[in-house]
Amino acid sequence: MRHSRWERWLPTLAYALTGVAFYPATVWLLRETLAHQQLFHALLVLMMGGMALGLEQRARLRLAFEFSLLSQVTLLLSYACMATFYWMGHPLLALASYTLAICSAVVFFFGQGVKRAAFTVLGTFALYMLLVLLLPVLDWPMRALAGKNAGWVLSLFGSSVHLELNQSLRVPELIMVHAGRPFHVAAECNGFGLLCASLLLSLMLALYRPLPWIDKGLLIIGAAFLGFIGNVLRIVVIILLAPSVGKHYLLMHEIVGIFFYYGALIAIWWLAAGWAKRTSRA
Repeated sequence: MRHSRWERWLPTLAYALTGVAFYPATVWLLRETLAHQQLFHALLVLMMGGMALGLEQRARLRLAFEFSLLSQVTLLLSYACMATFYWMGHPLLALASYTLAICSAVVFFFGQGVKRAAFTVLGTFALYMLLVLLLPVLDWPMRALAGKNAGWVLSLFGSSVHLELNQSLRVPELIMVHAGRPFHVAAECNGFGLLCASLLLSLMLALYRPLPWIDKGLLIIGAAFLGFIGNVLRIVVIILLAPSVGKHYLLMHEIVGIFFYYGALIAIWWLAAGWAKRTSRA
């Protein structure tokens, strides 16, 4: 009995100390998430998806305290990645170390019965952390891409559209001029939030559903395309409706944004569910 008690509490103490070591990374991740509405909404999608998988696995959820070979290997790999990070300084190594540590802890506390669901959620969480790193890099390119494509769609309706860069302010602004009326293409309009949520949801479904690997890849690519197109259409609809809503512009802006955001995610969920059914029948 004494031996089993040590087998339970020594690894628990090791994971507690590992959590303390990762405290700065956790604080940074929370700060970045709360500072960017796009990341916060994407994290909510990840959490809701994780809860859905947890409900599917609820019969297997129990405290196991099994310091299995898988738990040991992933924990050692986490330490190895962290040591290499301090040597080389590459942020992806810290990301890998963080994810491996969480993976090891989940398998230890809940056992290998939830291994598939745990790997799914943690793989998606790793993508989320990568997207947090990429947000500052992708912000302006995605703004320009969204503005150009929205302008192209509007030109199909015979509208006169062009983009301008306003550098007179402390922070430059990308302006889309439609029929003489300026619209600010803000950071929230770059589509990163919808693209991020689409990628997270599609990766979670692709990893968890029993699909061939080529279908998993196609699902993720299709979701990224849906997310991009959804954001472009959101901009187009907002600009077309703006002249007719007057002082209710902000309300219309939010309603249209919510419609395309969750509409794209529902379409991805429906696409993945149908894909899985067709694969199982085949």
